[in-house]
Amino acid sequence: MKHTLFIVVYSNFEGFCTSPKAAQQIVEGFEAISVRYPEIRWTHMFNPMHLICSRECGSVFVPYLQRQAEVGLHLHLFYSLVEALGVTPRKEPRGSGDY
Repeated sequence: MKHTLFIVVYSNFEGFCTSPKAAQQIVEGFEAISVRYPEIRWTHMFNPMHLICSRECGSVFVPYLQRQAEVGLHLHLFYSLVEALGVTPRKEPRGSGDY
């Protein structure tokens, strides 16, 4: 009997994606695991920060996510993300970890 293993990954790509090369290495890592263990079905809880603030990394991640994974949202509302969407963020009151 064949079984499927479902894995949910909270993908903090925006923290590790410093260049398209770094993005490609991340994608290749997930693809290598998928080749070795084809029974895995990934769900990436994905933060779209790099799509808005780093299009170079997004150009690597989007094709992978479209062909290999289910996608959910994992949001950190960084000031730079909110500003890139054309909204002026309120910066008070401050909580821990505000950037």
